[in-house]
Amino acid sequence: MNDQPLLDVQRVTFAYQRGAPVLHDFSLRLAPGEVVGLLGRNGAGKSTLMHLLMGLLHPQSGTVTLFGADPVREPVAVKRRIGYVPDDLDLPAHLSIDALLRLHRELFGTWDARAANPRGAPKSPGPAVRDSAKFATPEQHWNPPTTQPIAAHDSAPRVSAGLGLRPNRGPGWDLELEAELRQRFRLSGARRVGSLSKGEARQVALTCAMAHRPELLLLDEPGSNIDPAMRREFLEATLSLLKRGDTTVLFSSHHVHDVERIADRVVLLDGGRALLDAPLDTLKEALCLAVLTADGPGARAVALHSDPLCLRVRKRGEALHALLRVAPAQGRAHLRDRHGIDDATCGPAPALEELFVELVGRES
Repeated sequence: MNDQPLLDVQRVTFAYQRGAPVLHDFSLRLAPGEVVGLLGRNGAGKSTLMHLLMGLLHPQSGTVTLFGADPVREPVAVKRRIGYVPDDLDLPAHLSIDALLRLHRELFGTWDARAANPRGAPKSPGPAVRDSAKFATPEQHWNPPTTQPIAAHDSAPRVSAGLGLRPNRGPGWDLELEAELRQRFRLSGARRVGSLSKGEARQVALTCAMAHRPELLLLDEPGSNIDPAMRREFLEATLSLLKRGDTTVLFSSHHVHDVERIADRVVLLDGGRALLDAPLDTLKEALCLAVLTADGPGARAVALHSDPLCLRVRKRGEALHALLRVAPAQGRAHLRDRHGIDDATCGPAPALEELFVELVGRES
């Protein structure tokens, strides 16, 4: 894996209102090929982070860089390498699905698997795109945007010309992947975007975000406001993209099972900070859940709060639950040597859902 981070957020603070930071001294680095799940309660700052990464917001302090560039200062250079599905979708309701996808092809051009992988026989593009664009020749695997006019009733603008942008010359729009996603999601090209359900609109947005084979895929709450069947399809499509190459993925969610299924690293965001940032497969070995008797004055809780190895301590009935950043075998020794506590029972960190509750749940 490349040592140069693809995404680098360093000590970022951002607040919508003075004195109430949504993110506070927050840092995050992603290497190429990582799949990172961003967990947090509603209002924890997950969407704010996504907006900062897309250059829609500017941090009040700290730095945000993607591919070594500032997304605010160099938005085109950064965004052409990103696929983004926001939580609050705002797709043009008057366009048909065909017109919306054609508009995106205008920005990225088309890509041919035969040229990128000449030894492998290409699959035939699906019927949804076979008649709307041609594959490039093996000698030139990038095609300039099609000159086929968009139907007047679709009124899709020629965005690449209208904004003065040059189409992305690599890798470009993958017609095979578009056809595969349209078949998976059963997207009828003639349907108006405004007539789609929330789940169907999210599927269209994912197709737009994935079909140019982005180096970085940002998904903000991909499972929100859609039924379990659609959420499963959404996850399956994301997994299929991950199998195609070295796409880096950052997705936010409060669905713990989605994170467990896709991510290989989890970042838990709470209070504007990353409470936890660790590979999923090492959590049980790296963390310890200690259960001990709560004393009346609360001195034990105060002492544990000040312990740099204690991620969270909270009262549960007559007991204290303390999540420690030490292996289970060393948990009791740490509590005894540092705090004089010898009545604690220590076990491995619980499953991710219970771990999430221990870190951000209320006292009881």
